[in-house]
Amino acid sequence: MQGELFQISGARAEASKVSSSQPRWIDSFRVTLRLDHLSVLGISALVLYVLVFSFGVEKGKQIALRELEAKRTEAAALQESLVEAVRDTAPSMPLKETPAVDPPPSPKVAEVTPSSRVGRYTIQVITFTSQLRAEEEVKKFQEKGYPSFIIPGGRFFQVCVDRFENLTEARQKLLRLQAEGFAPPDAFIRPVKGQIPL
Repeated sequence: MQGELFQISGARAEASKVSSSQPRWIDSFRVTLRLDHLSVLGISALVLYVLVFSFGVEKGKQIALRELEAKRTEAAALQESLVEAVRDTAPSMPLKETPAVDPPPSPKVAEVTPSSRVGRYTIQVITFTSQLRAEEEVKKFQEKGYPSFIIPGGRFFQVCVDRFENLTEARQKLLRLQAEGFAPPDAFIRPVKGQIPL
């Protein structure tokens, strides 16, 4: 437009004619985006982000699980080495084993026999969770001349000595058993229902 108003002569005029006739390099890279193209591009970016994120989370879980397994293996190896060290330093000391608990026996009904003593009271000497140990204790009392029996109660077995009709007689016997060392200080007199063979 300036060329029309003013006459430009020389090289400058020819340069302006050349530049207007040739397209610029930036014009060849023109991009036109519509709204639907932008929405597809946004959704694709979101899907790609979710995939990368979930891949990272799964990868992180796998790494964490491997680290946890390595720590467990290391702890087990350390525990094994400690056990070996204890066995090496103290070979004469056996490791303590937990005693096995006998299952409770099936309840037995005591038969009434002519040799059964009748009395409302007895002396409970000791209580066991094992029927076998309770029976051994009864045998010890019987060998010493004291009639004894077991009263089962759930998973416990109470070892009792003799039957008495009145409390005075039971107290005297309890004091004698404690004085002779056959009954512990916490032995006590308890009521008994029914007849139990001695």
